[in-house]
Amino acid sequence: MSFHWLLEDGSGAWLLEDNVAAAPPSAPTNLQMILQGNTTAGSTTSPPTPTAPNRIDIQWSAAVVGNGQLPVAYYRVYRSTNYGTFFAIADHLVLTKYSDTTATLCVNGTAGTTPPYYAATTYLYRVSAIDTAGVEGPQSLIQDFIIYKNGQFNWGGDFAFGGSRDYNDTSGSPQGGIADIKFTNSGFGGLLPFSGWLVTTWNMWVGGFNYLYMDLKPTNASFTFKVYALRVGDIHIFNAAGVSYNVNPMSLAYGPAPVVGQWSTRKIPLVDFLTDWGPSGAGPPVVQRALYKFAIQNDVAANGDFYADNLRLSWT
Repeated sequence: MSFHWLLEDGSGAWLLEDNVAAAPPSAPTNLQMILQGNTTAGSTTSPPTPTAPNRIDIQWSAAVVGNGQLPVAYYRVYRSTNYGTFFAIADHLVLTKYSDTTATLCVNGTAGTTPPYYAATTYLYRVSAIDTAGVEGPQSLIQDFIIYKNGQFNWGGDFAFGGSRDYNDTSGSPQGGIADIKFTNSGFGGLLPFSGWLVTTWNMWVGGFNYLYMDLKPTNASFTFKVYALRVGDIHIFNAAGVSYNVNPMSLAYGPAPVVGQWSTRKIPLVDFLTDWGPSGAGPPVVQRALYKFAIQNDVAANGDFYADNLRLSWT
């Protein structure tokens, strides 16, 4: 909104001055879920009963204020439950983080007998910035969850098989951080990260995400890859043929044509390997959102290394 004022400059002349309302602050960026389900970070205790309160911690990067704009006074957090309307749940936050202790059933400690076997509540978050005049800026995008980035691994561990892995490698030219993951393969080997460190149950509820991202770099032209997921108990997820899912992350559907010795970013829809038809393949199909492990496996007998970096779950 603009206001125009006529001002006398002292010599009898009149000047036109614009009083333009400052633009609001930008949307906060890099909204991330950093903890799901624990009452204490790093807990590996037994899961709560389904009615027990849980917790989700989020963090974000500060909103940007340009020249002539008012400073950010505080942040406001919005939450959606099971993909419904977003409502403000926290206000006047001066730090760029929030702990939602009212996120009940964000993980479920009880396995059901029918799909989805671990049913939980999906929570989605957005954050806005409010300036010192009380003007609210746009809301952030819905959150990501970082599994491995910049040399930091946020899950419980890795049951790598058929070779050895180095989560602090620097020889592979890390993509935007201090380290990448190097896997030295002896044939049919792969990475198998698991989620247990951040969640009260071993399963992580991934209803708030739609895609699995990863940067991959093969060093052997004969390598072929597959990605698949497991639930607690190493229960597989089956396609319509009753065969355990495995998708080729190097498919052109998920990124550019791979080149040996070069990095490429792969974007894989979770539904491509989490839509469960049951071991008979008869269905009906149910998208499983309880994720314990996922594998990035070389599917041939050839030796050689491959590299991975920037593993994350994302809404967009």
